[in-house]
Amino acid sequence: MQGVDLAGKVAIVTGGYSGIGLEVSRVFAKAGAQVVVPARSQDKAKVAMEAVPEAELGELDLADIWRLYLFNLVRVFKNLRHLPFR
Repeated sequence: MQGVDLAGKVAIVTGGYSGIGLEVSRVFAKAGAQVVVPARSQDKAKVAMEAVPEAELGELDLADIWRLYLFNLVRVFKNLRHLPFR
């Protein structure tokens, strides 16, 4: 991803705290993206995410549709403050 600028982009990386997902999280963060890693097991994810301190850890169980909806809604509202309203 050399030369790729992801500044201003949000990347939600499911499985981003282990294996290939952890590497994807690291690379996206290095390219400037705001990386959000949803995880059901917060304790396990916190330890792994120490390798990507720029990433944000979010609590999410992908099997629970309402939590998924809420997770996305929170992200939308968090990012509204970055939009240039006039």
